Amino acid sequence: MTVLRGPDVILRPFRSEEFEFFWKASERWIELTDPNADRDAARKQVRQRVAMSGTFTPEGIEFAIETEERLAGRIQARTNATVMPPTTLEIGIELFDEVDRGRGLGAEAIRLLTAHLFELREAQRVQLTTGLDNEAMRRVAERLGFVFEGIMRASMPTPDGFCDQALYAITKPDYEDRRSGWTSTS
Repeated sequence: MTVLRGPDVILRPFRSEEFEFFWKASERWIELTDPNADRDAARKQVRQRVAMSGTFTPEGIEFAIETEERLAGRIQARTNATVMPPTTLEIGIELFDEVDRGRGLGAEAIRLLTAHLFELREAQRVQLTTGLDNEAMRRVAERLGFVFEGIMRASMPTPDGFCDQALYAITKPDYEDRRSGWTSTS
């Protein structure tokens, strides 16, 4: 199992006792995307994801984000062989508590995972999406060298309907040009 360490963040496998945190975050997504889903089957699938976290699977890799010796969120790199080549991965991140946002923890987690994907997983492209109005996440992406590629209209379900997403990506050559400048405050 993989563990990635930065100055303020550790990306590590989820612990079995953290299942409920993971489930609550997953359940919100299930409510938005498939409100009629079988909850027992969904819990079983989430339990398997927790068990496999920190391990690269055909679907990608998922980590708990730890800071100050506590669980702060989750981050994943997803593959989707039906629409993307296996060397393209998409990052998703969630910090569970508002108190952890705006402190640079998300940026550090993205930096750690992106470096891992390019250096050890032979990625050629890493992308991420965020709400078009999520200025903080958009600034993080741009500071890290992700390039704005466009707007994915009405692509993300929300409780109020579908929202537009900003698509960002960084390629291996972009990463190689930027990585020496990545610091804990980037």
